[in-house]
Amino acid sequence: MKRIGKKALTFLLAGSMVLGLAACGGAGEGGGTVAEDIVNGDFEEVEEGQWVGWTRQDAAFNFRGVVDAEELRGAPMEKSGTHFFSGTDGGNQAMRGTLTSDTFKLGGTGFITFKMGAGKNTEKVYVDFFEEGNDTPIAHVVNEDCDGVFITDHLITKVVDLSAYVGKNIYIVATDNDDGSDFSYINLDAFKVCASQEEVTAAEAEYAEQIAAYGEKPFEEDETLATIENGGFETGDLTGWKTLEGTALVKAGVVPTSQYYWEDRSVYGEGEYYLDGSNNGAIAENLTGAIRSTKFTLGGDGLISFMIGAGNGNCYVALCDGNTDEELITMKNDYFSDPSLALTLLRVYMDASQYLGQVVYLKVVDANDGGGFAFLNVDDFRVSLTKDDVAALEVEQLEKI
Repeated sequence: MKRIGKKALTFLLAGSMVLGLAACGGAGEGGGTVAEDIVNGDFEEVEEGQWVGWTRQDAAFNFRGVVDAEELRGAPMEKSGTHFFSGTDGGNQAMRGTLTSDTFKLGGTGFITFKMGAGKNTEKVYVDFFEEGNDTPIAHVVNEDCDGVFITDHLITKVVDLSAYVGKNIYIVATDNDDGSDFSYINLDAFKVCASQEEVTAAEAEYAEQIAAYGEKPFEEDETLATIENGGFETGDLTGWKTLEGTALVKAGVVPTSQYYWEDRSVYGEGEYYLDGSNNGAIAENLTGAIRSTKFTLGGDGLISFMIGAGNGNCYVALCDGNTDEELITMKNDYFSDPSLALTLLRVYMDASQYLGQVVYLKVVDANDGGGFAFLNVDDFRVSLTKDDVAALEVEQLEKI
């Protein structure tokens, strides 16, 4: 478990907005009453749509971000109670601002735990802890666990060691200075002063469990097999697929085939799940990325089939050499047509017979960072097919139509 230490990170806080907040120190400065604990640290207190125990400045951190959702964009929220703060619900991603707690007297062990999600740009999104009257933070916490692929909006437990400041007046400032669109906001919950070492240990254990559960798993493959793992995404996630780059093709895009787009249209996917590069707008179209299947030795008659939809522009599926990574064959969605065949999954066939017996893999690429339908939908990858397999599959598709 990585623990935020006592050592203060000394740097100048840029901008008069943050300096002003640091100077005032939240409620309690200048002779006011100082709370004995963090006020509304779990965001459960709601008072006519207004913040309780916290002060917002500038555009981000609107109170409407206090929500009771169970997940965000496919990421389960391990919230402490009913509510937490969601940065996307609390303002457009490009909005910036701060959220400052009321001042409180630090007690207990001096360790503070809280939960933090998103905030991928650690230079622009962070949480600082201040001693009242001092504008230099005594602890600076970023969400270095957010990689935008595996760990995204998840509320990850953070442990902050402020034991040297027990008995001092403290306040907290959450800062969002990121005006981008790649997890450029912050999710927050469960600010708590640990009363005992047991609570500290439990928080450290929770962090380790979260990283094990949500972080990137070891990628295992057997290139001697003639098949790929999870070609139809039927595990409900990206098991069997390795992220090569970017954040366009992520777990949040693995959705039920029963899910409609444009409210009443089906994608006509195979099985229970497919990979949707947009997920009805939940994944930004300007994102790019690439994933690959497990490596396999091409067998059968060297035929491959899969379903493809959307993918306007520079989006494609490639068969790649398993040793050199060279793209051997590429296929785009030549059937794309808006609106008639915008997102509908259509079956296509790839003749890779010239590479029979070679170790290869399939790569899904979204390199389109702009324009309409700048994402890719795919499903039901089948490899090492024979001519008879293809004939049967064509009949099956015709019967469905």
